[in-house]
Amino acid sequence: MMPAPHISLASKNDLDDILEIEINCFGAHAWTKEMFKVVLSDVTCKTFVYKDALGTTIGFSILRVVADEAEIDNLAIYPKFKRLGFGKALVEKMIANAKKAGATTMFLEVDTTSLPAIALYESLGFVKLGLRKNYYGTADAYTYSLLL
Repeated sequence: MMPAPHISLASKNDLDDILEIEINCFGAHAWTKEMFKVVLSDVTCKTFVYKDALGTTIGFSILRVVADEAEIDNLAIYPKFKRLGFGKALVEKMIANAKKAGATTMFLEVDTTSLPAIALYESLGFVKLGLRKNYYGTADAYTYSLLL
């Protein structure tokens, strides 16, 4: 019997898959392999991978929790799997983990042109706080928060 699609904590064995998704999604603004290595060893971070029934990594997310604040540091879904609910499942997993870790507020930044991501976050109750000019190089970002 084939295993069901699932979300699990990432390991160093997932690094190449995560990097491939990151590059496909963010191009020149992608995090480097070294940045992901640091995150994977950071005790304040949890990196989740979403794998399909065949074990193929189709997305990942990075949650950072410090004291009572949580931050979505990164979220990416392989382009051909976007808008199928995988991103929502990863955000919901991060929300549940942040609550379990004692966070009372969650924050994130999102590119102002990423309308599907903005719609996802707003559908989950995130509220726009402000704008960060040139946050992604020349692209602006909205900041959002969610009371947990």
